[in-house]
Formats: sequence, structure tokens, C-alpha cells
Amino acid sequence: MAQPIHEAIPDGTLFCGRYKIIRVIDAGGMGVVYEVLDERTKRRRALKTIHARLAASPEIRARFALEATATAGVRSDHLVEVFDSGLDDASGMPYLVMELLEGENLASLLSQRGRCTPEFVIDCLQQVA
Repeated sequence: MAQPIHEAIPDGTLFCGRYKIIRVIDAGGMGVVYEVLDERTKRRRALKTIHARLAASPEIRARFALEATATAGVRSDHLVEVFDSGLDDASGMPYLVMELLEGENLASLLSQRGRCTPEFVIDCLQQVA
């Protein structure tokens, strides 16, 4: 069995004293996204962290912090809203709390669909643009 590429926070953990980890949504080369329950508001959110092995890099930390503020002035249905960001005192791990989107990611959709129609591709590209 292959080892996971991320250091997952166990389900049920209360992260930053506020966000209860429900499950891992996805993990990539930079970090992990979790579904969490905000204990204050009782709303489900997405929590993004960077891998511990990358968290020591000042450049990576700066890029991650920029992600929290880069879209703050832009309102769009095609951008996820960031509600909170910071540094967890217990682990020293930077994090972002975002709206939890329902659905599937584009890679999964494309693997299921196979070849796409030009109309589908144009629709996707318009949303990205």
C-alpha cells in the first residue's frame, strides 16, 4: 500500500481551537484541504493547510498568506470566499478557512466524461477567465 503524500490531521481534531476536522477532501503537492465544522458558527467550511515539510519555507508561507488576501477585493461566483486565515498556535501550521463548495473537481469530471464537446470546453474556459 502506498504511503499518503500528506500528514493528515486526524478526523475529530479541533484545529486552532475552533475548526473540527470532519474529513480530508483532497491533498496535493502543496497541502491538504479538509472539510471542517466551525464550532462557533456551526457551519461547514473548507480548511486548507500546507504540508509541514513546506511550512518552514518563508517563500511558501508568503505565497500561502497572499492567497488569503489576493481575492479579497474581487466578488465573483468563480472565486472561493476566504473567511479566516492565520497560524495555528499548537502546530505552527498556516491555514485558510474557505467556503465549502459542493460538487466534483474538474479532473474527476473529465476522467468520467472522456472527450468533451467544444461547448463544454468553452463553458469551462469562460468560468476560469
